[in-house]
Amino acid sequence: MKVKAAIAHKMVGISKPTFYKHVKEKPISTSTKNGALMVDVSELMRVYGEENLKTPEQIEQESLKKKKNTKTHTEENISLSLEEKIELERLREKVSNFDNERKQLLDQIDTLKEYYEKAEEQRNKITTLLTDQRDEKQKSQDKKELQAETLERLEKELLELKEQQVKILSEKVKKKGAFRRLFGT
Repeated sequence: MKVKAAIAHKMVGISKPTFYKHVKEKPISTSTKNGALMVDVSELMRVYGEENLKTPEQIEQESLKKKKNTKTHTEENISLSLEEKIELERLREKVSNFDNERKQLLDQIDTLKEYYEKAEEQRNKITTLLTDQRDEKQKSQDKKELQAETLERLEKELLELKEQQVKILSEKVKKKGAFRRLFGT
């Protein structure tokens, strides 16, 4: 039998954040159903022991008993008019609706946390794939080849510059020689 994480942490008697921490550290096997984190009761027994485990029914009974005690205590201590009782009932209904909404939002938060964790795992996998996975010998060899190519290109450019310089100097010498012939200097 599987239960939602929101119930599982109550079954073992710990807070929700502590339970999520245990899911990662212990580790506790989980699954998802309709976006909700689910835990098999046998996993809870394995990790926390059967004697420390409450059933979902016990948790529900405790919750109802707590609500009933609060309700009875309030009604005993306050003498209410009919209008006030109606208003009180409306407020209780609103509180109940807010509690249901809160539970739904907490479940959504749990789901979003799961999606975030999965996305983080995927990002780590992709980062690993994108990093340079070559060994040091291959990296060194590639670096030497790149340096050799760069040196060869620079030598070629240097030769071209020398050729241009020789050409410019020879043109100057030719011009100077013609100038000397004309003006005798």
